[in-house]
Amino acid sequence: MKNRYKKVIRTYFSDYVNWLLAVSFLLIVSFVATVALNGVNKFLWLIPVSFLIIYLLSAPLLKLYIKANKDIKSGNIEKHTIQISEIRYDDRFTFKNRGGARVGKTKYRIMDSSNNAYLLSTSNNNDIFITFHPQPTFQLEIEFLSNSRLVLSIRIVENSKTIKEVRE
Repeated sequence: MKNRYKKVIRTYFSDYVNWLLAVSFLLIVSFVATVALNGVNKFLWLIPVSFLIIYLLSAPLLKLYIKANKDIKSGNIEKHTIQISEIRYDDRFTFKNRGGARVGKTKYRIMDSSNNAYLLSTSNNNDIFITFHPQPTFQLEIEFLSNSRLVLSIRIVENSKTIKEVRE
């Protein structure tokens, strides 16, 4: 069961891992280049400190990752049917370029009628909820991690009303 959910965790945090690898590579290259060009001097400590500050900017994602792994290991998985009140882009955990455009996998925050938030990521770089109205009225059956609120599986619950009943 845990292996089935690791793919969801990997998908949600793949942009974060790629970002960490890129920043780590830049740290190593800049450190080696500075030592090669200037030698060891008293300002050499500025490079690791500045990269440490850059790493700390991603602390909320690291905290979410730790919570999600803890939930998987302890089996804190819940399954509920919820009434959706809002679906929006999760700008807190989505990477953006300098122009403000989203980069990588799109992340969403799903709000239910009780104002509980659930986190969801696309498995590719395409938007899956882009065609939905910002305030949908359908129900979802979701399986999610209790503490981190990361959605593991999702299924739209079919409405039992007919089209004629909905119009009335």
